[in-house]
Amino acid sequence: MRPRLISILLCGLTTLTLPPRGPLQAAEIQVSRTTLTQFQPDQAGLDDNGVHINAHGGGLLFHEGTYYWFGEHKIGGDAAEVGVHCYSSVDLYNWTDRGVALSVSEDPQSEIAKGCIIQRPKVNTWGVKKFCDYGLQRLRGISAFTQQNGTFEEYKSPTYTMVALHELSRLKAHVQNDESPHLIAPLLRRTWEEWATHFHALTRQWAGQRGRSSDSCRG
Repeated sequence: MRPRLISILLCGLTTLTLPPRGPLQAAEIQVSRTTLTQFQPDQAGLDDNGVHINAHGGGLLFHEGTYYWFGEHKIGGDAAEVGVHCYSSVDLYNWTDRGVALSVSEDPQSEIAKGCIIQRPKVNTWGVKKFCDYGLQRLRGISAFTQQNGTFEEYKSPTYTMVALHELSRLKAHVQNDESPHLIAPLLRRTWEEWATHFHALTRQWAGQRGRSSDSCRG
């Protein structure tokens, strides 16, 4: 089966109900773990079980005094064999394993079928006003930046132009407030123009210069 590239949104979490701490994987080695009081970038990041944190391409959500880290659980490659793992922390130094928040499916027709590729899982708290306001603020910033500069900062990026196209299409389909559609439509149109202008049909490759800096595009 050819892996399918999907971007997961964990939707509708007006309150966070998470699974219990997950069991250790057979290939994971448990080591001793002490409480940390500072970041230690030269050492492996371990959870409360003493196991290396497995949450790649992670997204963080701060909710009621706790940080939640959702990321791809990897086992030896990009193909998803487990799903989206969750960890929680009150200080960003010490992380508690909360288990697998979203498991892959054995159904080959599922969007999250075992063997698919899961990238950058996100928690979407639709209906919670403070998160909606934050998302709208970010969207306004991206819209203003793009209008001012005429393009995305990561212009002609084979990877992220498609990510932008996918996510903007999701926003267009699901966001319901009055302002957002007027911000999303020009961005979506610009993304399609970026794709059409720089895609070389004969070689099925992107042509021309590429930029991957996103330092000034933070909304």
